[in-house]
Amino acid sequence: MEVAASTIAVIQITKEIGKICAKYIHGVRHAKRDIERLQSKASALHGVLTRLNNQPQANIDTKALQECSEDLRSIKERLEPRKKHAAMQRIGLRALKWPFTSKEIEDHVQALEKYLVLFNTALQLDVHDKVSDAEQDRILEKLAYAGDALFNSYDTEQRHRMCLENTRVEVLQQAMEYFADHSSRCIFWLKGLAGTGKSTIASTMAFRLKAGNSPVATFFFKRGHGDLSHVRKLIPTIVRQLAARSSFYRQDIVAVIKKEPDLGNSANFREQYEKLLVEPLRGLLHANPSHTKFYIIMDALDECEEERDLQMLLKLMAKTDNLPQLGLKILVTSRPELSIRNGFEKIPSIFHRNLALEDVPRSVVDRDIRTYLGHELKEIQHQFLLRADWPDEQDINTLASKAGGLFIFAATACRYIGGSLQAKPDVRLKQICSTIAPNKLMTEELDQMYTIILQNSIRGRYTREERQEAQKGFQHTVGSIVSLLSPLPISQLFNLLQGDQISSQDELEGALRTLHAVIHVPDDSNAPVQPLHLSFRDFLLDPNRCLDRYFWVNERQIHQNLVVDCLRLLSSSLSRNICHLPSPGTLRSEADPKTIDQALSPAIQYACQHWAEHAQRGELVVDDHGPVHLFLRTHFLHWLRCMSLMGMISEAISTLLKLADMTNVSE
Repeated sequence: MEVAASTIAVIQITKEIGKICAKYIHGVRHAKRDIERLQSKASALHGVLTRLNNQPQANIDTKALQECSEDLRSIKERLEPRKKHAAMQRIGLRALKWPFTSKEIEDHVQALEKYLVLFNTALQLDVHDKVSDAEQDRILEKLAYAGDALFNSYDTEQRHRMCLENTRVEVLQQAMEYFADHSSRCIFWLKGLAGTGKSTIASTMAFRLKAGNSPVATFFFKRGHGDLSHVRKLIPTIVRQLAARSSFYRQDIVAVIKKEPDLGNSANFREQYEKLLVEPLRGLLHANPSHTKFYIIMDALDECEEERDLQMLLKLMAKTDNLPQLGLKILVTSRPELSIRNGFEKIPSIFHRNLALEDVPRSVVDRDIRTYLGHELKEIQHQFLLRADWPDEQDINTLASKAGGLFIFAATACRYIGGSLQAKPDVRLKQICSTIAPNKLMTEELDQMYTIILQNSIRGRYTREERQEAQKGFQHTVGSIVSLLSPLPISQLFNLLQGDQISSQDELEGALRTLHAVIHVPDDSNAPVQPLHLSFRDFLLDPNRCLDRYFWVNERQIHQNLVVDCLRLLSSSLSRNICHLPSPGTLRSEADPKTIDQALSPAIQYACQHWAEHAQRGELVVDDHGPVHLFLRTHFLHWLRCMSLMGMISEAISTLLKLADMTNVSE
């Protein structure tokens, strides 16, 4: 009884440390890696000791248990210095300050790892099958990983903020109730039109689950963003996240990868789904029927560009035996596209639950939009030192009414009103409130908002020739940005697009400076330039929505232009042994990745990978003496070598097959 009581006490401490670490992750940025390492070890100990407590026959080293308890209590006490914490809170200062150095964390992690080995031995695990953390990490790196797909990645945080306090309360409550529910419904489908706030809700749910120390994995799809626009890395990315939060699942995954090292990069999505996700979970279920739940959040499923992959994912979930018993809870958000609706119709209704954001009472949505507008406009009032009673309540109500239930309208309006330091927020607010007319079409007010922003970006007097040149420049820059298959940083974007229309990077940055409300140009020069919301891309490419022909982007023509841009860059860059390797036959595995990245810039890698896809989307005909033929005649082997060095030889073969379909063979 005494040993059992001690074990339970240690289990409780590990749980508390995990929760405290979750708060530090949110409040302290500079030590995130150290915090996550400590949290991971505490979580692993919690899992091992929980299983140990369920096996009374296990031989527990009481001395080790006592030492572990003392070490954990010491860690916990340093994590929550109560007096200082309370005093700082009373005077309104930020209380969270990470109390450990990296060296101290390393010592604690090693000590906790020692206890993990001891307690796992007590569980009669085969010590010879155990591998160190470093070895496990090395093996897990064989899983193809899309880091930008995580809800808290830099890219995702730039695109999606979390719900403002006291907004989306009802929707979030329903989602949390679903996650806490023990019924057979293991899939929650949150559907809604573009701009209704689905991704913001998904981000908030992911944060809450992670803050509660729950094993949660996220994948935020994004059209035109390389790995985020298809399912090739979906399963490996999810699996690596779950493995980081569960030591038992981690061990099973390591064993699977040791047996099949290529599985993490396999093109066989079905095999990855079964062997990396479903089968290990079945093993956990068999070993411990009461094992903790795993949570998966897949956002913007409709932005997966390959409909076949999308249907495969939904089909696999529909056909997985005992899916509800695996301990999985899955949140999926998407537009209600036909292919996705059809997929969910094939999943038994007892296994999933739907919530359409359009079904949330309009009064509730308008209330939340007013709250959001009030908060954002108040921030603008402080920034520009406007009068204390700005904005008027009437203007907030008018904006909320014009938003038509679309949060993207409210967010875009605030970005535009805040503008640059030269902007006049009060003038812009009145302009929006007075210009946009009421109507019944769902997207019309958003379209008018985008039109206002674009027209204001070119205000001034132009000659006819200057206006035509400005229009060509807009088409080439903004049209290309919304049509790229993967976003690029500003310097690399210039390298790809430079020519008659864009002669310098400063000119490119200047062209985008007035479009901050719709295009994100980050301060970090290595971060990608991209539309703030997919609805802006949809607007520009649809002639029935973008009625001002100055701004309408002809998608087919833009893709053809991008083919020319890609081939121009490659023709001027590619050469024999471009990476200056010891010999032309040097294998990719023998080359230093830094050497490859230095020789092949992101713009060159983009052009190598995507020029044929742009040709296909632009419906380009490949014929004799055309740009594609002239490029391949000179640089075919150079291009093929680059694709090999990038680890994309299978994609090169796919490119050649696409070209065969586009080729017009001369007699």
